[in-house]
Amino acid sequence: MSHEKLEFHFGQNIVNDMLQKAYDLEFDELICVSYNVNLDYAFRLIDKYGFKLVIYANTEKITLNKNNFSTLERYVSKGVIELNHISENLSVIHSKFYLFRNRKEPILLAIGSPNFSQNSNQNYESLCYITNKDSIEQFWAAFTSSEVTSIPPLTNDIPPSFTAINVIPENQQKYLDSLWIHQQNILTWLFRKGTGIVNIPPGTGKTRISIQYLKMLFETKSTYSGIILVPTLTLIEQWAKLVSEIGLDHYELTNNISELSEYISNPNNKVLITLYSRFFDHQDGLYKQLRISSPDLILVYDECHNLYGKLAAVTSFRNNMKKYSNVLELGLSATLDSFKVDEMNEFIDYMGGISSRYEISLPAFYSNYNNLNKTPILKNIKYIPLKYYLTNEEMKKFDSFSRKVAMQMGRVDIENNNHFGAAIQRAQWLRSLNGGSQILQDYIQANIENFTTKSTIIFVQSHQIAEEIQQFLVQSPGWERTSSVYIYDSYQNDVYRDHALKQFKKNTGFCLISERMLSEGFDLPKVDKILLHGSHRSERDWIQKIGRAIRYNSQDSEAVADIIDVVFCEPSGLPLDIEKERYRTLESISV
Repeated sequence: MSHEKLEFHFGQNIVNDMLQKAYDLEFDELICVSYNVNLDYAFRLIDKYGFKLVIYANTEKITLNKNNFSTLERYVSKGVIELNHISENLSVIHSKFYLFRNRKEPILLAIGSPNFSQNSNQNYESLCYITNKDSIEQFWAAFTSSEVTSIPPLTNDIPPSFTAINVIPENQQKYLDSLWIHQQNILTWLFRKGTGIVNIPPGTGKTRISIQYLKMLFETKSTYSGIILVPTLTLIEQWAKLVSEIGLDHYELTNNISELSEYISNPNNKVLITLYSRFFDHQDGLYKQLRISSPDLILVYDECHNLYGKLAAVTSFRNNMKKYSNVLELGLSATLDSFKVDEMNEFIDYMGGISSRYEISLPAFYSNYNNLNKTPILKNIKYIPLKYYLTNEEMKKFDSFSRKVAMQMGRVDIENNNHFGAAIQRAQWLRSLNGGSQILQDYIQANIENFTTKSTIIFVQSHQIAEEIQQFLVQSPGWERTSSVYIYDSYQNDVYRDHALKQFKKNTGFCLISERMLSEGFDLPKVDKILLHGSHRSERDWIQKIGRAIRYNSQDSEAVADIIDVVFCEPSGLPLDIEKERYRTLESISV
């Protein structure tokens, strides 16, 4: 392709000129990959030139006058238009190229700046034309084998945004005003859906969306009541504060249903907040009391992965309440993933399936949402991978574990439960390798001054590794003796953990070493550095973990979050397959 003579066009009306050029070459099909696509414009071109249109674009960037929806349905049913779209929440297609074919043979490829819309004709745009068949086929083969076309949500259905009939009433538009743009999009979607899962990165405002949704529902219907389930006592306090700020009465279920007499007697436009464990213990009694007043309910599942494997209780409560009132459900999480994939899928199905999940991936958030508002939402990230290369013997052991994982995939027992023990064992074995701990210690020693002046959380997999790292830190030459380092884990009592958290808030040069998540309901101050070495419950819980460091601070607008990551690699140097997603994602968003 480098020796081919290329034709270059620049100016206005360039999309119309491109279509005329292709028409002169007798095209009968256009494959369009474009960030923005206007279907009303496409209809006019199809009527004028008569061709099949194949579109690859982001769902949210495909626009259509709703009066022309029947035209879209007709063209799709007849095969005149084929829609391949992926939500921009997962991956944003910024490319713009146009492949023209005649009887499936490529005749023209145009690559450049214009989107497929009339607006692009009014701007100054540029296009490069390629007519060499071999070059075009090479280009197209590269696209069709790319990650974009293999992402599971890629679909040829009509985008759901076109079929939506319910919009937020004008008198409730005020609830969108104070929100970030992505929150506005989600709240509009949620109001239309009723029930759904909000699955967006940490620090991007899941709770705020929920609060506004509660306000909208309560204004819509005076009989709505909210029940919020959370995993920690700290989250109860945080939710209670937020609910009070919007002027709603709230109550807490502790150990006895009788404590809730005021709420149960008149639950309308009031909120009950409780732990998952307490709800599971008392859900039968709560149902028997609430069925008398029969309020419409919105059930909010904060950190909703806490429902995995425990859906029976909430299903019973929901189904019983549905006999008497309307029930909506809202799940909130930065990551739904779990080693026990069947439990995750069961929860998604329970909530209405994939169409009821609003997901924004971390790369999509940084590339498309983070800077749409007056100030950024998340900090920039500096990614520092620490690569440990498995020895040949370790690689053989890893491959052996992987074969067991593959064998267990899809296997079920007599109760139809899947097995994922091998996946958990593989992760535990990999992270326990001495080489991984050693490369982490080497990094700490080489950068010890940074650890004595910044707030750091080190995530490890086990209590044993936590103790090893703690001893290494405090005994290292250069460690500032006035700084502190604590282990936060399931072995320490509440008094110790409370003291550790208080020390963290008071000191700089402080390290917390956690074998558990410190991201669900812990009130921590700003964190400068995150070290990743270990997985608590899934291969993707690192998304929760880095959330502690990436929240934007307007008082320190230039701050960058350091993410130091132990990456296990094949002897050749390539990251292991189970490491690739994390490695590639963090590398792609790193400054």
